[in-house]
Amino acid sequence: MSDSDGRTSETSATVKRSWVSYVWDKDYDAKSPAERNLVTKIDLGILIYACIGYLVKTLDQANINNAYLSGMKEELGMYGNELNNAVLAFNVPYCILAIPSNILITKIRPSLYLPLLELGWTICTIAKGFVHSPTQLYILSGILGAFEAGYFPAVTYIISSWYTKTEFSKRMTLFATAVYSNLNGSNGLAGWRWLFIVDGLISFVSAIIGFFLIPDFPETTKWRYFTADEIQLASSRLKKDGRDNKVVYNWDLVKRVFGRWHFYLFVPLYAIYNSASTAWTNFSFLLKANGYQVWQINVYPTGVYAVMAVSYLALGWYADARGDRFSVVFFPMAVSAVFVTLLAVWDIPFSLKFASYYLAGVSAPIATTMAYLTAVIDSDAVERTLVIAAMNSASYTIFIIGQIWLWPQTASPRFPVGNRYTAVTLWVGLLVTVAIKILWERDLRRGVVHSAEGTIVKKKADQEGGGGGVVVAEDEPEKKKEDVKA
Repeated sequence: MSDSDGRTSETSATVKRSWVSYVWDKDYDAKSPAERNLVTKIDLGILIYACIGYLVKTLDQANINNAYLSGMKEELGMYGNELNNAVLAFNVPYCILAIPSNILITKIRPSLYLPLLELGWTICTIAKGFVHSPTQLYILSGILGAFEAGYFPAVTYIISSWYTKTEFSKRMTLFATAVYSNLNGSNGLAGWRWLFIVDGLISFVSAIIGFFLIPDFPETTKWRYFTADEIQLASSRLKKDGRDNKVVYNWDLVKRVFGRWHFYLFVPLYAIYNSASTAWTNFSFLLKANGYQVWQINVYPTGVYAVMAVSYLALGWYADARGDRFSVVFFPMAVSAVFVTLLAVWDIPFSLKFASYYLAGVSAPIATTMAYLTAVIDSDAVERTLVIAAMNSASYTIFIIGQIWLWPQTASPRFPVGNRYTAVTLWVGLLVTVAIKILWERDLRRGVVHSAEGTIVKKKADQEGGGGGVVVAEDEPEKKKEDVKA
């Protein structure tokens, strides 16, 4: 039986399924006890670190808006576009350094590289709690952006290097789910200053944890918690899943990245989808403009993040269970497009406008698009890491442009240009998603594999009854057979 990932499902009707296979990995029952134990160890190492680190990163980027609305604006005299300038100072180095950083992650041990990055941004984040002018805020934001640039694409690449297609989406979902907390008025410091200080202290803890919990890559790991047999199993199970993590840098790299369709569709898709979240996370500006209290301005928008978290969980679990990468991107994006279109119209009842911010948040761009990418680019690790970094850089390029032309503070809370732009690009994103589905299914039908050695065209065996056919690489006759959905 084949699924939408183009591989044979390990769990069939002849295997009695346990409750764990319904709520966690669908192939749980098909795994040996040794593999189950291995996956648990990977989860305890990578996921604990990734979730804490991404929580800290998300808090920092969200906290500058919350700090601005909770007293920083008045205390630092930020009555013009100073907030936009601070965000711009962060985004420029973040955007530029993401790709070089993801190249470094294939050369330097992640268990050393990532914690050092976190220690750097820990210092910057805590220092932001003691600034006394917008200029100081700009400088620290720029340095912080340089340190944070490598984190998200690197962790995404690490996760994609350890998990199979039935495991990846839900792990990315847990990684991408963020939480927000707030302190106000403690120990004589304004609440906005405590946001940065607490965030920095959590970053420090996360960095220390990283030194011990990051297992590097399956091919290079020396993690103390793995046995020799588990290290061998980590690589063999990925090969069985059709994954090739071989790192190959050669003169054909440019052709491998820019000569395939993946870059030209996944990069704009992610840039459109992820940057669109600005539209529904501007909820706090609507509340402030309508006279809501500070606690309401800080608390009500967390409901938007709650909707996003539930969507991430539901869509991630569904994608892994069904192997359906297309639907979890297309249909939530369509819902977001409808409600952002309502925000672009703006002259609607306040209750509908209020609800639109929540309902637009049903999307889960990070987990679903990255899982889609990993399923498609599963045979060339370097192409995958560079496309991941390019996706992140393109998304932040739009954030940079947006802070100046799409979401200027002076246009709040309506943001007419930003909401209209987002509505239009979401509808375009739906077309891009359909194009990815068509091209991937075409490659599967033709038996095309985009590997580190180049693009390999496989022979397709005779199909029985018009169903899936068996394909075998022309230059690797002993390579495993895969079931491909035509």
